[in-house]
Amino acid sequence: MPLPPATMGETYLSQPLFYNAGGWSGDQLSPLLNRDLNSDDLNTRQNALLALCQAMHNPNHISEAIQIGIVKSLTTLLKSPNVMVRERTTEVLKVIAGHAVGRQALIDEQTIMPLAELLEDGARLVRENSHTAFHMLTSGPEGANAVVDSGLVSVFVRRLAQEDDAIKLIVLKTLNNCIKCNPTPALSCNTMVSLVGLLRHQDDDIREQAAVDVMSLSFPFEGKARAVQANAIAALAKLLKDSSVQVRTAAAGAIMAITLQKEGKIQTLDAAGAIDALKLLLSDDEKRLRLNVIKVMTNVGEHPAGRAILKDQVPMLKLMCDSGDPMDIETRSAAIAYKVLTWRP
Repeated sequence: MPLPPATMGETYLSQPLFYNAGGWSGDQLSPLLNRDLNSDDLNTRQNALLALCQAMHNPNHISEAIQIGIVKSLTTLLKSPNVMVRERTTEVLKVIAGHAVGRQALIDEQTIMPLAELLEDGARLVRENSHTAFHMLTSGPEGANAVVDSGLVSVFVRRLAQEDDAIKLIVLKTLNNCIKCNPTPALSCNTMVSLVGLLRHQDDDIREQAAVDVMSLSFPFEGKARAVQANAIAALAKLLKDSSVQVRTAAAGAIMAITLQKEGKIQTLDAAGAIDALKLLLSDDEKRLRLNVIKVMTNVGEHPAGRAILKDQVPMLKLMCDSGDPMDIETRSAAIAYKVLTWRP
């Protein structure tokens, strides 16, 4: 059945969004919407995008949009010279990327590289939407692999130094998704140095996410070496006294990852105030923080100097072992730390 001809001034704010004539169901997206996304008339394209922005907030319309070819049309619109078109197009894409079926559609329609070109767009909203879309896209393994394979990690690292704080936080979250997928590209550029620099940022959320990223990047052996070279422990040790419990928890987690290596243990022992802060945090109210601290003590306690300086924590660890649930991870971790710190050659 041929589609009705376009109507000048047609909008999609109500009934025209869902075309009922000729058998189209009233609760389904009409192919007219996709037709108008490809119109030669700018106003028609803008109206169709506005309608699509509204429609995509209903999750039921995501699959319908993909089926009628919306993603392919949006990929083309990313190259529009009109800033409003780019803003609305990226807004729709970030919503689509929040769904598994949408992430796969972005991969299938080869949307990644056209979208990546807008990471440095002159319009801030376009950049924010694009970065958010990549954060959503990398939240699943297929999307993260596709983004990493597209060589975009170095672009994200570069944008860390250039974006405002709100977008910077989004980039940090995207980087973490990419690092957990495959840390090699992040290790191949100056990622660790950039992350360590952000540990001193004035924003709590950025300090926390930077510490989380340092932890993720420090799990591989090469990542630990990069963290030691970047003197990450000194910056992380200061965060152990941070006013934000989330920052303290993330910092302890990062130190835990780095101290699996001998040089990380030594730097922790040498870092001003690090050991004293760890001892205080062992009785913190936050369980995740205590767990990270116990694991740091276990790692550092494997070094003779660490075992000596942490010996005064043995009674506290013994109390945690005796009074805790034997099946609880904190109790089991405390038992391991106790065994390490009481070991004698």
